[in-house]
Amino acid sequence: MLKKTLSALALVTAFSAVAEPILLPGGVVVNNPAVPDNSNGLGNVNSSLEFIQWFEVTNPDDASQSAIVGLDQVNSTTYGSLFGTSSTATFGFDDLSLFGAGELTLGNGSGDLNCGSCELTLSFGGLGVDTANGGFNLDGSFVNIYVSDLASDFDLSALFANKDNGAAANATQMANLMGGSLWLSGTFDQLVYNADNNPYNVTYSGLAAGSLVAAVQVEPTTAGTGIANDNIVNDSLTSFGDFFNFDSFDALAFSLSSSFVDGGATNQINTISRQNSGDFSANMVSAPGSLAILGAGLLALARIRRSKK
Repeated sequence: MLKKTLSALALVTAFSAVAEPILLPGGVVVNNPAVPDNSNGLGNVNSSLEFIQWFEVTNPDDASQSAIVGLDQVNSTTYGSLFGTSSTATFGFDDLSLFGAGELTLGNGSGDLNCGSCELTLSFGGLGVDTANGGFNLDGSFVNIYVSDLASDFDLSALFANKDNGAAANATQMANLMGGSLWLSGTFDQLVYNADNNPYNVTYSGLAAGSLVAAVQVEPTTAGTGIANDNIVNDSLTSFGDFFNFDSFDALAFSLSSSFVDGGATNQINTISRQNSGDFSANMVSAPGSLAILGAGLLALARIRRSKK
């Protein structure tokens, strides 16, 4: 227990030593880094998210083809009608994968990301529905954040003109979403999904409304990865106490909740989710100077330990 306490203290002390603005690639800055609360999954960078979600199904005869579908189409819509084939087979819940798009909120408050004349857009997905295990298969998952000039003018509200049915993404907005430089990239590493306690949700295997807490793993910057990946302090966060029982991880998308239920008298299912809220948190440092300061803080802890032997 003492060892864990000293390690956490060293990490907080190291971050406190670099409480000046954190300078990140792409002109992004954290003007007012937060004091990390690592054992509760909160780093020195904390940003709220505005996002939408949808489900896709892949053509079993051609993996390069996919279609956006609503939960109310499960077990009733054929692959043939989606992909223009003769197939009369229908798809089930476990054939679905969850995808999403959004924007990170910018500001100058505690832990806020900011970049003045740019925007940070978010794309995530590849979360395969796994009803037998009450959640999602993470094998094909991804999380990408892009930094782009405001001239790209991404408009989340215009990504889908019709959120109720017949959903088709606006090609211009989809290009704007992923048109900037890949800033941060990773994969979902650990995830807990909690379906809303609503009898109506049972019809849709709990997928119509719920929330998830997810640990994101970030690899070092290489060709094809985010330009800010090296600014993440790896394995510096743990979960919310013992409840979620996560191992240490790099970044956290938490309180990510949404609903596909319209909420009207008919409880209509929307193809694109409503009522979305979420947050992103990580420990980040300016490179390379701040990494050296962090290392010095941990070395100091090591010297303290040796002196006590």
